[in-house]
Amino acid sequence: MTDNGFVQLSTRRLPVKKRFDYWRSLHNLIDIDVPKGACRTGFRADLLHYLSADGTRLGHASNDDTVGRFSNANEDFFLFSVTMSGSVELTTKC
Repeated sequence: MTDNGFVQLSTRRLPVKKRFDYWRSLHNLIDIDVPKGACRTGFRADLLHYLSADGTRLGHASNDDTVGRFSNANEDFFLFSVTMSGSVELTTKC
């Protein structure tokens, strides 16, 4: 994802066994996994991604349930998230 502008990405066009690893590769600042007991096979996710000329990234994502750890994020990382279903638990060191 290096070109400026909008890009639409989806796991749905990939073989079912490669979908989750592809999704995880798109989020290098977040350690993503599936919830305990869930299967990675057949993972479904879509992303509308925007990269501005100054390097700012914006995205709108929809995906199956995940567990995320933001340990790889740096000080320039900001995440705004709206959960439409399911739940979110945030834990900080503060």
